Amino acid sequence: MKNADLQKVLEFCEEKNLYFGEGNPNAKILFVGQEIGYGSENSEDKQPSFFKIKENSEKETNKNLCFWERRTSEDLEKYLLHLQGHFKDVSPNPTWKSYQKIVNVILGRSIEDKCHDFLNYSFITEYSQLSLPKNQYRPKDMDKKEFDEKKKKSIDERKTLFKQDFFQNFPTVIMACGHYPTRQYPMNMPQTFGVKWAEEESKKISKELSTGYCNLHFEENKILIHTRQLSNFRDNKENVNQLLTKIAKLCKPIYDKHIELEKILNVAEQRWNNGGKEIYEAMQNNPEFVDSLEYKKYMADLKKEDL
Repeated sequence: MKNADLQKVLEFCEEKNLYFGEGNPNAKILFVGQEIGYGSENSEDKQPSFFKIKENSEKETNKNLCFWERRTSEDLEKYLLHLQGHFKDVSPNPTWKSYQKIVNVILGRSIEDKCHDFLNYSFITEYSQLSLPKNQYRPKDMDKKEFDEKKKKSIDERKTLFKQDFFQNFPTVIMACGHYPTRQYPMNMPQTFGVKWAEEESKKISKELSTGYCNLHFEENKILIHTRQLSNFRDNKENVNQLLTKIAKLCKPIYDKHIELEKILNVAEQRWNNGGKEIYEAMQNNPEFVDSLEYKKYMADLKKEDL
């Protein structure tokens, strides 16, 4: 995969022993969840000790980094096929289902389309890398104050990760981690991601929602939406879909703009590789080259491509 920022951020994660994430590293959408999950819903260990939590967090982090060490040498198309298969092979958790619905709407599909490809169009990571059964879970062998300090330490270590170029370059950021970055374990989101909070617009949109909220942050060609964690809804499907649709529709214009820009850059690169470089150098060396048959043929071929 041709992505210099990916190599740098993986080296950073290896050095700091930080969980990286999963999905398409060249995507335009970044999801930030609350934390790494602990086992499955059917896990026998529903109340793990802090030792077990720490052990599982380290295991998940090491597994994730080893996964990326193997995958970075792959062709991107082959890797994306693997992602699609991965989603079909596992039982998607409620959070993944919400992410898929958001991606569906951004791509212009019906929100309920039965697709298994949100990982192809996005990258997902976590705010905390402590592996917990639920976000409000606290192990019985540790008091609340001590556990909060452990959790805060995990989050503080990850704040430097989000400043890496890899994460800074996502034009669409969805911070679906509830009150973690605001009330509980604060992070200055505008400063971290280079955006400005649209306070009045956020209040207006959130007031119109039947469940959840949307805190909007903008910068030129970039959007960050901070919202609740996207699982364990205690509301009806219609209200949940209203929230997910609103998030997607707010992101879609920025997403579409970057996809169109990427297409233009790809065409420009192809033209450069298919004779453009030689034509450019010839023009620099001889201003009268524009009157030559070679130049006229090249321009005529470009017009055919545009048609």
